[in-house]
Amino acid sequence: MASVPAARLVALEGPSAAGKSTIAERLARAGEWTVVPEAFVGLRPRPPLRFDSPTALLAIERRLLRAERRRSQEVRLLAPSRGGILLDTAPFGPATYCAGVAQLDSRYRRVSKAVADRVIADLEERRVVIPERVVYLDAPEAVRRSRSRRSRATHPALLAARHRAVGRVEREFWAALSRGSAGSVQFVRAGDSASAVTKRVLRALARPSPPLRRDTVLRALRALAKGLDSPRNGTVKKGTSSRRPPRR
Repeated sequence: MASVPAARLVALEGPSAAGKSTIAERLARAGEWTVVPEAFVGLRPRPPLRFDSPTALLAIERRLLRAERRRSQEVRLLAPSRGGILLDTAPFGPATYCAGVAQLDSRYRRVSKAVADRVIADLEERRVVIPERVVYLDAPEAVRRSRSRRSRATHPALLAARHRAVGRVEREFWAALSRGSAGSVQFVRAGDSASAVTKRVLRALARPSPPLRRDTVLRALRALAKGLDSPRNGTVKKGTSSRRPPRR
């Protein structure tokens, strides 16, 4: 069958309103994937979407870091008895999200660096899993804005600037990884119907590729953390964002 996953652990990535949860649900309904929701969804009480200080952001991210460790434990329990496991967002989200916040407001640089360092440490200590494959849903900004306007509860208008800044950082991060991962990170065009995007995702996953390497991810995260120390607050090595990643 064409839709049988070639990798057992896959992460679905992309900016806010790219359609990650929608595509994950469609793949789950196909019966071949066990979807593990993003860590934020499982937090109770749910953290606020707004924060007004580095201290408040750090409190939220500490909860998310703990949730990511628990999510990885859940994945390890699922792995022996399931087919394909699909992560709604990869476990490195706190690092890339905070880097985007820091790019928008330099007051958050120190906290963002601390979060990135913690994500790196969790990966080094194998407290969080590394997906074998990552599919990045590359939806045009106009499409994302339209979707956000239709779902204000999860995409408040007041947070639009933050979501755009975070989206830019995350795209640069995954684009850099896609160029050095021998096909384990793939960009898929996402802006039309959910059915069409789902088919592209399945075609991308049907192509054989080596699993994403831990040292490759760590190298990218260390570059991101180093950028948070620099005066200009860069997030990826100079020159890496100018080349477009391959899209399917």
